[in-house]
This record gives sequence, structure tokens and C-alpha cells, in this order.
Amino acid sequence: MRGHHRILNQLPKDIKFHLMLFCMRDLAIVSYELFQLWLNIQYLKNNKENSETISNRGIALLRATKFNQASGVKKLLAERADVNQESKTGGTLLHVAAEFNSKEALKEILANGAKINAADNWGRTALFLASGRGFTDITRMLLDHRAEVSIGATEIHNARPIHCAAENGRAGVVKQLVDAKANIEASLSYRQHDWYWRLQTIVGERPLHLAARNNHLPTTKLLIDAKADVNAPGYGKTPLKERLSQQHRFREDDLGVIALLLNAGAIVKINNDDELVIFSKIFRLLTPVIQKQMILIEIDYHLSTFRNQYYPTAEEAEFRDKKIQVLQKLKEAFQQGKNQNELAKLVSEDSLWSEAPFLALYEKINALSPAEPRCLPAWCVIV
Repeated sequence: MRGHHRILNQLPKDIKFHLMLFCMRDLAIVSYELFQLWLNIQYLKNNKENSETISNRGIALLRATKFNQASGVKKLLAERADVNQESKTGGTLLHVAAEFNSKEALKEILANGAKINAADNWGRTALFLASGRGFTDITRMLLDHRAEVSIGATEIHNARPIHCAAENGRAGVVKQLVDAKANIEASLSYRQHDWYWRLQTIVGERPLHLAARNNHLPTTKLLIDAKADVNAPGYGKTPLKERLSQQHRFREDDLGVIALLLNAGAIVKINNDDELVIFSKIFRLLTPVIQKQMILIEIDYHLSTFRNQYYPTAEEAEFRDKKIQVLQKLKEAFQQGKNQNELAKLVSEDSLWSEAPFLALYEKINALSPAEPRCLPAWCVIV
């Protein structure tokens, strides 16, 4: 037992207490446990210097990767540093290289067999980080080493690299991901509780929703050219509705995305005067076919507005009915396919067209052009 006492003296007090309790049960078992503890202590003593060297080597490797020191990374990896070591957040050397655009260091890491699809604690891969920051060279290197484009970040609504790139307007990366067969119709997923506190999954936004909402014109055009669904639902909204929901942040040059979506066949309904003003501003950016559709939609909006208005006197009510008749006459002419000259003649014969809403319609009818498609102005031309 003298040897046991020597071992006990090397242990912390709490471990001594538990061992004494075990001694009261079975001395043979405790003797075996003490012997194992003694072996572990001896191992830690002999390998203390070696473990500190490994730890310092890992820190040096992270720093060399962050500052793109390829020679340092190569030397440390040659000294058997772990190429797949993880930080406290679960990130690997690949994540560091992707986050700081360390291209030369990434080459050495990939050459030493790093796990290309390793994910951190949020489920983000190195490709996810590179896509969000718009590092096209890093993205190309990862894709060349068969990085998966379909892995979603489990803790960020299952977002994929193409979601991250589209939301941040990284058009170059979006093109690379589309060429790599990334799913442009992939949806985010939200986990929410209903009224009965039952957990349910709600379909969220697609890449086109994110690009349109943040007014990224080149990215929106790339996704539309890739045949993205312009009327796809995403958290209860289409891409066009996502863009219109940001109308409080509009500037004069913020309307190109709306024109692109409309020309691509986005379904629209005018719900208020603010949206009517927006659609009037972009009218000349639309193709003739879409222009005619927008005129019909505006007519329906005015019809609905006049029918829901209340007029206290008979004269005002009669004047309202006359406006409704004129609008219905114009709508029928449009549906019959009358040409621009006939429509202009039709509306100019009525005295009501001097008023503001009718005057705007008259100007739009005169602006109809046979040229198709119409080019975007200089401020929204995509280079």
C-alpha cells in the first residue's frame, strides 16, 4: 500500500476522496484503478513537452494560414501539424483560408488532404464563407477539389453558398455556383411554432428573393438568365414583392431590378398609390407587351379604387360612374387588341382625360412603342 499512498499524494483532493469511497467497496478494483491512474500520470509527465509543442504548432499554423504565408504552412504541415485541426467554433484551416482570402496557403492545405466539406458549429463550409465574401479564386479552387454546393448551414436556416452569394450581391461567385450545377430554386427553411405550439417548417426565400430584396441588379439578371422562377413563393412573397417591400429605401436609380423582374414575367398587382408611382417610373423600361399588361393592371386598380370610394352627393356619385364607364371602355379596347392610334383616339374624345389619373394613362398609351425589347438606361446597364 505504500506505493498506493505515493500515487494518492500526486492526485487532487477530490479524486482522493472518491478513491477512498471506492476503497470501502472493493480493494481489488481500486488497486486496478490506481494503477491505471499511475500510468496516466507517468504518460502526461513524459509527454508534457511534446503536447505543448503540438499546441504551439497548431497556433502557428492558424496564423500562417490567416496571413497567407504559404512557406510557413508548408513547413508546419511537414512537421506533422494536423491539417484538419478545429478551433473552438469548429472551423478548420480551410475556413480560415476562405475567410481571409489566403490563396497560396489554401493550395498547401488542399495538397495535404484537408477535408473539403468540413463544417463549423453553424454548419458553414469553407465554400459558404468564400461565397459570401465574393472570393472568386478561392471559390474556384474549392470547386475544383469537388466542394459540395448543396450543403446547407444547419444553424442559419439551412442556407447554401448560393444563398449567401446572392444576398451579398456576389455576381461572379453566383455564376461559378450556377455553372457548378447549384440549385437556384433551393429555399431557406424556418422552424417556427404555430398557435398550438407545434413546431413546423416554413419555406423561406430563394436566391432570387435575396438578390432582388437587396437590389443586386447583376446578380438578379444572372439568376433570371439561369431560368430562376420569378413568381416562386418565398415566406409568402414573390421576388417582386420582396423588392417592393423595400420601397422606403428607394432612390431614383433603384428601379432596374423591378424592370428586370417584370420583363421576365413577374406577376404583379398594384395595391396602393406608392406602388403605382413606382410602376409609372419604370414604364419606359418595359417591353411593349409588358407595357400593355401594366396599363390593364393600372386600369383595374383605378376601377377598384373608384368603386370603393364613397360620394355623399348624387352629382359626385354620377361623376364617379362616368369615370368607371370610361375606364371600362378603355379596358375593352385593350382586350380587343386595338392599336396605339385607335386607343389614343378613343381616350382623347372624352373630356375626363384632362384629370390626373386619366392623363397619366393617356401619356402611357402614347408612349407605347413597337420596338421590342426595350434597352435599360445607362444607370442600370450590366457590365
